[in-house]
Amino acid sequence: MRGSVLRSLIQLRARARWQRAPGRTRRAPPALPWTVRIQLFGLMATVGATTRRDGTPYFGGEERTDAELRLDGKAPVVTMRGSDWAWRGFLPEGADRNHSAAHVTDENAGLADGFPPAMVVIGGLDPLQDWQRRYADVLRRKGKAVRVVEYPEAIHTFFFFPVLPDSGRLVTEMKAFMDENSASEPAAA
Repeated sequence: MRGSVLRSLIQLRARARWQRAPGRTRRAPPALPWTVRIQLFGLMATVGATTRRDGTPYFGGEERTDAELRLDGKAPVVTMRGSDWAWRGFLPEGADRNHSAAHVTDENAGLADGFPPAMVVIGGLDPLQDWQRRYADVLRRKGKAVRVVEYPEAIHTFFFFPVLPDSGRLVTEMKAFMDENSASEPAAA
């Protein structure tokens, strides 16, 4: 999956650059923005389906962190009300945000022996940044390889917006991380 996500992000960025290319005298074909939206939502749906299927954590807990309180209603994309709504849809009925699928930031986090190297991306304007840092800390304490990449001016899911400068920087960082870590993986038979 990780290669297809990166490929989709690169394609979206290339299309956005094409639309803004210097010297272009005509507008992009009307279907292009629609196509980009479909691909973006398809990518989000793919990530969402994978999240539900493989148990990828949706970081959180019942406690409200400093960043959640400080940035609620001030940062775009994520609000605590919206986040609570997403948790209700993600978690099993009757579970709260301390459920193991959401609350993976303490010593009870279950990590398989073969847990792969992880890259945790943190935006300085993301209300979930404290949870992301805690997750990286848990990985380190459990002896897992983790790279934390911080973008002080980035919002939650900034990588879905190719016009944001950090989006391109992240694609480069992701590629380097995958190249470094796939070199050590055994080839598939």
